[in-house]
Amino acid sequence: PAIDLQITPASCGFDNGSILVAAQAGSYLYNWNTGASNSTVSNLAGGNYQLTVTEQGTSCQATFDVTVEASAGLVITSM
Repeated sequence: PAIDLQITPASCGFDNGSILVAAQAGSYLYNWNTGASNSTVSNLAGGNYQLTVTEQGTSCQATFDVTVEASAGLVITSM
């Protein structure tokens, strides 16, 4: 399946990253390594995630490795 991914990084050390999947024409099933089964996952920490997309009614399947970047929290270097 042809898909587009929109990745929002986790910021400031929080679990606030997300991944949005936009599949081209068709009906698909989503299976994330987090246990989620929809096209969007949110509240993600920075890290690596895996998505398997299956086209309904066929055996056409593809697996994607997706990285959510993370920025560090604020750091005080001197006072």
